[in-house]
Amino acid sequence: MKNGKLLIGCALALVMLACGQSRPAQIERLPTLTPTGLPVGETPAPPAEALSTEPLPTETPIPPPTETSTPEPAATVTEWSGEAIPPAETPLPPPTVAPEAPPATPVPPPAPDLLLNRVSVTSPAPRNSMATVIIETAAGASCSIEVRYSSGASEALGLEPTTAGGDGRCSWTWKVGQKTTPGEWPIHIQVSLGLKRNSLETSFIVQ
Repeated sequence: MKNGKLLIGCALALVMLACGQSRPAQIERLPTLTPTGLPVGETPAPPAEALSTEPLPTETPIPPPTETSTPEPAATVTEWSGEAIPPAETPLPPPTVAPEAPPATPVPPPAPDLLLNRVSVTSPAPRNSMATVIIETAAGASCSIEVRYSSGASEALGLEPTTAGGDGRCSWTWKVGQKTTPGEWPIHIQVSLGLKRNSLETSFIVQ
């Protein structure tokens, strides 16, 4: 019995505690609407057309480019008076000045010929005999001789080059071969001393 009362007392205490903590719920008030459908106190927005009273700029069309034609100059016609028209004078080119020629190099005068004289020659000369040629030139000059037969230049002993003695004389002696062809055969002699030169042509007869 005591337990039952205790339970009832606890339940009542809990109910009272719950009632003391609860608060009346606030009722949300709805806004009052005007005939325009807007809440009271709000000003309706102006229409879109009234937002801008300035006129919109209009695009100005650009005219197409104008082609400008350049008039050709009119040809000038000159009347001919009948007189002959002189030809146009052509300017003459300036005279050409030739460059001065370099001075000529003096040519040394030719050296005087070296003295050369024939003194003697054996002619006629029989075959298988001795022939001699003697010349006169300057002392110390170099002397050479060539005897030509039908077979060519003779290579006989005694026809070697030699030097003129103090008296200026040179001589050659050689043997005419047994088989040498008879006839007249040329003899060519040359002498030289320094820059001086000279030559002599003679002949002899072989029998």
